[in-house]
Amino acid sequence: MAVSADGERLAQAGPSEGEIRVPLDLSARSREKPEELRPDYLNEMRGPR
Repeated sequence: MAVSADGERLAQAGPSEGEIRVPLDLSARSREKPEELRPDYLNEMRGPR
């Protein structure tokens, strides 16, 4: 989550920043596997399973 410098509102991601969208519905998140929420670079570092 990106917060503005004053801490009062959410900030938009800049052009050089990646963005990972995650559903805020907690019941939906409980059905997802944690590895599906990991950034790609973490999955690549872990290698195939």
